[in-house]
Amino acid sequence: MNKTGKNTILDRYGFIFTKKKGFHTVMILTTTSVNILIWLSLNFRSDFFMEATFTDHLMNLLQIFLETVFLTEATILYCHWAIWHFFRKGYSQSSMVKYILTLVLFVLAVSCLMATFYRLLYPDSDTVFLETLFSDVLSTTVIASLLFSNALIINLREVEGKMRKAELDRLALQTDPHFIFNRFSTLSELIYIDPTEAERYMNRLTGLYRYMLRNRNRHLAHISDEVRSVEMFMDLLRPEPGEVSLVIGDGIRRLDGHLPTMSLQTLVENAMKHNAHSSARPLSITIGSDGEYVTVRNNIIPLLDPVPSEKIGLKNLDAFYDFYCNKHIEVESAQGTFSVRIPIIYEEDIQ
Repeated sequence: MNKTGKNTILDRYGFIFTKKKGFHTVMILTTTSVNILIWLSLNFRSDFFMEATFTDHLMNLLQIFLETVFLTEATILYCHWAIWHFFRKGYSQSSMVKYILTLVLFVLAVSCLMATFYRLLYPDSDTVFLETLFSDVLSTTVIASLLFSNALIINLREVEGKMRKAELDRLALQTDPHFIFNRFSTLSELIYIDPTEAERYMNRLTGLYRYMLRNRNRHLAHISDEVRSVEMFMDLLRPEPGEVSLVIGDGIRRLDGHLPTMSLQTLVENAMKHNAHSSARPLSITIGSDGEYVTVRNNIIPLLDPVPSEKIGLKNLDAFYDFYCNKHIEVESAQGTFSVRIPIIYEEDIQ
């Protein structure tokens, strides 16, 4: 892996010192406090502790602090290297085993090194080696565990983010392939019948698909964009005059919220698909809002040959809301009217 790739991984796990000064400082102070407590618990009743002067105690505390800084730096550098080396291709059982084994060797090596140093520094002390070994093993283990836990949490968040996106992509509303086929069939007919109308129709068709392509990797669209897209969609369907009416409420375009991409188109398309419509019995579709929900409502005109429906579109739309912002759509069929209320998603609603 090149240097740029390595730096990207390290930045991701947050071990660059200049970017984690607060975490770095807290780590040193915490480890220093632990080492001081260990030193006090082991030496509080010793003759050396009782006979030492205030200056001696200050020197011991300074010594503990400098030792802790060294251990912290060494441990962070080790984790800096080990996490990149063992987990750059993902977390697996073998990489975990390798990390733990090298961690044990690292902790023992550093602790023995420091204990030997203090043994040479204080040859008359019988306990300094074991005291130093114990405190250093504890310190380096705690530091390494915290750093690895930090990296693991970040990795889990990344995995959850990818799973979340995959689930949203699965639930995202898609355009019916039959709609695409029928639109091109209509366009081919218009080219021979009315070239001017064919050009206008083509502009509408490309406008709708430009919107779809622009939002194909987005799960939400602004309400005003959704309204414009459903208007283009209705224009492309070209129902006979007087058969279908689409009424969009005043002020809905001014709402500063979002809806799932293609949601209005899906609801309008469902209304036309599952209801008869003619000049004698026109289908009326209205889109309105109360500021919290957008409501798509239509009168019910039963088909002579009803289209089988498993309500996949509505189920996916409801699952999308549940997964994305823990909300649900409301479906009601009463008194000859069918309505679907979908929540407006504002920034504070996003989980």
